[in-house]
Amino acid sequence: MVDETVSLVDYAKYWNRTGKGDVLALDPGDSLLDTSFITTGIPTVDEAFGGGIPRGRISMFFGEDSSGKTLLAQLVMAAVHKENGTVIYVDGERTFSREWFATTGVSLDPNRLMILHPRNLEEGFDMIDNALRTVKPDLIVLDSIPSLLPKSHFESEMADKDFRGDTPRKITEGLGRIVPANSGKTAVILINQMRVNPNVMYGSPETLPGGKALRHNTALRVRVRRGGWITDASKDTGGIVGGDSEEGESNSKAKKIGYVLKILVEKNKVSTPFREAEIRFFFTGEMDKLSMLVGQLLEKELITVTSRGGYYRSPLFEGTIQGRDNLNQRIKDDDDLRSQFELALQGLV
Repeated sequence: MVDETVSLVDYAKYWNRTGKGDVLALDPGDSLLDTSFITTGIPTVDEAFGGGIPRGRISMFFGEDSSGKTLLAQLVMAAVHKENGTVIYVDGERTFSREWFATTGVSLDPNRLMILHPRNLEEGFDMIDNALRTVKPDLIVLDSIPSLLPKSHFESEMADKDFRGDTPRKITEGLGRIVPANSGKTAVILINQMRVNPNVMYGSPETLPGGKALRHNTALRVRVRRGGWITDASKDTGGIVGGDSEEGESNSKAKKIGYVLKILVEKNKVSTPFREAEIRFFFTGEMDKLSMLVGQLLEKELITVTSRGGYYRSPLFEGTIQGRDNLNQRIKDDDDLRSQFELALQGLV
């Protein structure tokens, strides 16, 4: 150890000289501290996340069952594959489907996607730790945290032992290994399942399995909810679906063709938290990108609603347009107007 007063620069040189080749001490401007992102391919979601899924850090998607957690992860995987990146999917729930993943845009090329089937929690973290040190993929998805139990749970009968506390302790140990193993290239997404504690009388009964270490070690924590259904009874505006749920659910003959995925960023250590986004997803694997574009324009006030309500105005077109469906149709039909709006969102006009 350094036993005399030295400058910060000399102190950094000491640790980097004794760090067995690793850089242990950095100045604030070092490139190793730069945060890079994996784009989700969805501008509204990237903006809510502060740039996308951060590399070199752990993110967590959580929510109730069938809320769209795995779907959101699949969309990120598809975006990575569009950039010729590599993905490891840790399928703890054993629910991987070639057809469904391919439908959402995930590549089935074995050079770009690997499926892992750990037998227990320790093996799952060992696999992730090893992959971070050797393969260094662009993205690792663990689906899901509650699906993997510690090895000790399989070594004795359930009635013979009280297993409480085993899982959080092992998760804490596992996170303590994979955090320093990440060189900064890989984005790690952990999927967690919301639970309800029936013993809570006051406050929210909602809780997340896995212990508090999961909350502390995640740089991005995203709550996923399923919004209204998109049905074939919704008003058709040239491929842009209108209402979320009311029209379809009031019509018993309406066929569900998609749903609205609602996203809330509850924690963000790389940008502003508590931002929201929506994805209008169809079961064909497509997304209603035009409606998401209009949502961005309204949020940025590049399009505003008049005081009379229902009339939309913008400095990029003359007059007003009545109704959201007509607004969607106008932007869909006018390629020049759409380009102008896209440039405006980028601050180029």
